Amino acid sequence: MSAIQQLLTDHIDIWTAAETEKKSGRGRASGNASSVYGIRKLRELILELAMQGKLVPQDASDEPASELLKFMNIEKAKLIASGKIKKGKSPSVIFNKEIPYKIPNSWEWMRLPDSYYPIPVSGNQLLSSDIRTSGSFPVIDQGQRFVAGYTDDENLLIRIPGPVIVFGDHTTARKYIDFDFVAGADGVKILRPIAINERFFWLQLVSLKLEGRGYARHYKVLNDCLFAVPPILEQTRIVAKIDELMDLCDRLEAQHSDAADAHEQLVSHLLGTLTQSQSAAVLHTNWQRMAAHFDTLFTTEASIDALKQTLLQLAVMGKLVAQDANDEPARELLKRVQAEKARLISDVKAKKAKPFPKIAEDRKIYNQPRGWEIINFGQIIELISGQHLNPSEYFETTENDSIPYITGPADFSENGPIPTRHTRERRAIACCGDILVTVKGSGVGKTNSVFQDELAISRQLMAIRPILVNINFVDKLLLTLAKVFQDSTVGIAIPGISREDVLHAQIALPPLAEQLRIVSKIEKLIEMCDQLRTRIIATNQQQKKLADVLVEHAVIG
Repeated sequence: MSAIQQLLTDHIDIWTAAETEKKSGRGRASGNASSVYGIRKLRELILELAMQGKLVPQDASDEPASELLKFMNIEKAKLIASGKIKKGKSPSVIFNKEIPYKIPNSWEWMRLPDSYYPIPVSGNQLLSSDIRTSGSFPVIDQGQRFVAGYTDDENLLIRIPGPVIVFGDHTTARKYIDFDFVAGADGVKILRPIAINERFFWLQLVSLKLEGRGYARHYKVLNDCLFAVPPILEQTRIVAKIDELMDLCDRLEAQHSDAADAHEQLVSHLLGTLTQSQSAAVLHTNWQRMAAHFDTLFTTEASIDALKQTLLQLAVMGKLVAQDANDEPARELLKRVQAEKARLISDVKAKKAKPFPKIAEDRKIYNQPRGWEIINFGQIIELISGQHLNPSEYFETTENDSIPYITGPADFSENGPIPTRHTRERRAIACCGDILVTVKGSGVGKTNSVFQDELAISRQLMAIRPILVNINFVDKLLLTLAKVFQDSTVGIAIPGISREDVLHAQIALPPLAEQLRIVSKIEKLIEMCDQLRTRIIATNQQQKKLADVLVEHAVIG
């Protein structure tokens, strides 16, 4: 067993302990669709050791890389003579201070542009708008998807002389391509290695940690790198060993993924039994069954978030605290809310809205507990829609008579909105105590509380002002409505919901006294969940540090 295999098996618990992270790319060198942090670090370690000559032993009988460089020069001369490439400048001297790490004596350094020749794309590029989901020829672009789509335009087909690497000038994507293809528009660079094992060439390019420049050009950054050249036979052995070790990583990751999926399904099922419990006795039994395995069920951030959401759902369904027959029923609270709404309208402090129809029994989402009422959310709130302001109507600094202006959830924080603009326009004003809900964009359903006296809001937001209902209960209620709002969005570029989606959302209203008991109970439970989540995050960070230490030790060793 090799040293790296021993490292993998001896510390398998550390490699798989950290939370799963999303990854993109194709091929074992770049990871699968998702990658456990430890295994991702292990993949990087495998490549790093390989490119330093530490993954496979050197063979004294191998022809040294210096001879390979001579052969590369011969091949390059042939390419120049055939007109496939232009004669460039002679390779410049590589100084010791440029060399990033030590390599075996049989290896050689060269500048990366001297190791390949570019295959011109010229006008043979396909616009993104012309890419189809099916067709005769694959389209390769600089995006993260391995194949961007297809086309039937054979005139654009690039017929490659052998495997090439497609480099994304804007994205730094590196793809190993061994078939003819059509290039996607913009940023596609096609590199054909000269007398170097194509997969070794690709793997070394993948191992390079390039300076990120956002959407700027990266081709020069790539070409500023040096390329470590092993003997040609050692290149083959390195590729074979990398494939073998990446296979081990794949199997380890698949086992972890299967276990994680099974864990997620189990947690989802058990939490589902709580919300589906038809009586307090059944709920108690289901909770006890789950509580007996609490320490093994709730071990990830995702499982804690699911638990919090379930507790909130139980709260607004009337299953978290017991009902009290002495509580004033919710229908009496509704009468007072209606009277207060009428007063606000007569004082021109609220707008008159259309009457809400009574919810039919067969349309109710669940049976309400004793003393509760199933109603439309709009019956207990005033809803203020945000308004669009033109750039001429707001400014970046505060001025006389101006008020803060918030454009969206990007300005949300745990301590309330943090406005970065101000305005004198007063078309849509939220007040202290209101709850902001995001109604447009990717954050639909996200909420925040207003602590400023006055706050102008954009049309990406609406302000919810509870009427005689406990505001903390409404805040918790909105957390359970987030999924309802998200499922109601329309539009592709900027999905959103309407006033009616908010006003007509179906809720169960408890008696006011029970609202207070629910808030007290749920806040204690949420605090417990947050503490548990904090411990999980700390443990996860510690596992990541252990993985980093193991990788660093392996490289130094």
